[in-house]
Amino acid sequence: MAEFERSESACVESMRKKSESENKPTLNQDEDSESAEEQPLDIGEHYLVRRSDDSWHPAEIIQSRYNDLERQYEYYVHYEGYNRRLDEWVPRGRIMSSRFNMTESGQKGAVDMKVWKDRPVITDLLGDNSDRKITRNQKRRHDEINHIQKTYAEMDPTTAALEKEHEQITKVKYIDKIQIGRFEIDTWYFSPYPEEYGRQSKLWICEYCLKYMRLEKSYRYHMSECTQRQPVGKEIYRKGTLSVYEVDGKDHKVYCQNLCLLAKLFLDHKTLYFDVEPFLFYILCEVDKQGAHIVGYFSKVGLDF
Repeated sequence: MAEFERSESACVESMRKKSESENKPTLNQDEDSESAEEQPLDIGEHYLVRRSDDSWHPAEIIQSRYNDLERQYEYYVHYEGYNRRLDEWVPRGRIMSSRFNMTESGQKGAVDMKVWKDRPVITDLLGDNSDRKITRNQKRRHDEINHIQKTYAEMDPTTAALEKEHEQITKVKYIDKIQIGRFEIDTWYFSPYPEEYGRQSKLWICEYCLKYMRLEKSYRYHMSECTQRQPVGKEIYRKGTLSVYEVDGKDHKVYCQNLCLLAKLFLDHKTLYFDVEPFLFYILCEVDKQGAHIVGYFSKVGLDF
């Protein structure tokens, strides 16, 4: 009898421990769930992304990176049908997974990417009830205003091939902003700055000598030491507060290279970066008591007689 009671007690204790074990969450399950949340999204996939104006738009993920300061992944996205100048890095919180896409009615559901791409964007401009016909010039103007990019099918074969090659080389823009003088400016395109500089989200640029830096403290120190207060070269024109300087690429190679790298941040198809010696550069400046502040430039091939 005593033997039976001991056996029954052992059985009850075993069942109690088993029940507690089944109800208790394991650390491995939590760790796996947390690890899954931290996994980056797949490059090349399409998702709905919230733009800066809080509208949702289909976008392709071009690249990903891990932000050590924010301790989260960021994604470089290209918005379908829009110019590449609007590509940007966005945090994970602005991207909806494909299983939770938003329809136009605001409900959760799937979005057909082909239908979205082929939607009649011109009717958005005039309103759904408009019977007015769109002229070719109006369509071109609409595309320019809204940065609608031409498809490869709309280009001739040679242009399409060159565009594809160019896009592969320059498709990811790492530098989001620059600080030049008292202005912080959003950039538009990729520029081939040296690796340790070209991967920064922000560059600091001296507006007088165009030296570029990764850190604000380096920039502050440089500005306290830099004695230059106008472009290199010679002043060839002045009217009021506007002044133009002529800079020879042969005489001031580094300055002109830095100028071209700066310009590439705002020009999609600029190919001149380092071979600056054959060119003359004309720098437009606004002059005040602090110095001559660069506001624009153009270049042309120099003529040797």
